[in-house]
This record gives sequence, C-alpha cells and structure tokens, in this order.
Amino acid sequence: MNINTIIVPPLGTNCYIISDSGESACIDPGGDPSGILSLVEGNLRFIILTHGHFDHIGAVSEIKAKTGAEILIHPLDAPMLSDSRKSLAAAFGFKPSSAGYDRLINDGDEINVGSVKLSVLHTPGHSE
Repeated sequence: MNINTIIVPPLGTNCYIISDSGESACIDPGGDPSGILSLVEGNLRFIILTHGHFDHIGAVSEIKAKTGAEILIHPLDAPMLSDSRKSLAAAFGFKPSSAGYDRLINDGDEINVGSVKLSVLHTPGHSE
C-alpha cells in the first residue's frame, strides 16, 4: 500500500491518494486535478469525499471525466455537490461541482482498494 498526500488549492486542503495492487482511491480532491492525477498509481477506482465543502470537491468533475472513477459521499452531504450555497462555494466566489455522485456511503461500509479495506466512519460535526 502507498499513501500520498498532496496539499491542493484553493485553501490548502489535504488530498490523499491510496494505491495498492494496481488500484487507487483519491480522497478529497479539492483542486489541482493534474497534480492529483500525477500521483495515481494504476486504475483510479474511487473518488471518496469526506464531506461536500467546495475546498474538498473542486477537482471532482475533471478527475471523474478523465478516469471514470466512482464518486462516493455520505447521503447527508450529497446535496452539497450541486448546491453552491450548501457547499459554501458561493460565499467564496466558486462554482459548485457538477459531477454528482455514483454511490452513497454510510457508517460501517467498506471500500476495497486493491487488497486494502477502508472502513467508513460517520463523524458529523464539521458537516452533517
């Protein structure tokens, strides 16, 4: 397993790339899609969003278009992907993501990346 961290614009958000056995997942691609994609090893299977604020979802549409990766998000934050007020994008002069999502994830779900199993932990507070 390999984990890369990249700090992405517009607010210096940590984005993580997890790779194992020819598969990868990207967690919170806030911006800099080219920089993020340069760290992907093998097939990018998932774009995992910890929540839907604009600084965590800014590169989702472009990465999805280039890779076809599944977009995963918790149901309570899914509306943020298309609503610039809910994602706080409007308050900072940014446009909302237009990618939508492919699968809703909930507490206790598992996401397999190669031989790595990621466990979903619902931790509301910063967002629902």
